[in-house]
Amino acid sequence: MRDLRGVVEREKAEIGVLITLQPPTQPMRAEAAAGFYTSPWSGTHHPHLQVLTVADLLAGRGIDYPGTEPT
Repeated sequence: MRDLRGVVEREKAEIGVLITLQPPTQPMRAEAAAGFYTSPWSGTHHPHLQVLTVADLLAGRGIDYPGTEPT
């Protein structure tokens, strides 16, 4: 998680996602609490760093990100 956070900051990415087989540990969840990205076109807030398990994905939970920009 720490490495992902460093890459997200270096690349100036708005959102980073870690997909894991195992449930995230408390330190991973703490590291992921890096604030929120606010979409400039919709004003919606999305976690800056996200941790999803494969079980989350299979259960239908996905990445929290803004929809496409209106035309």
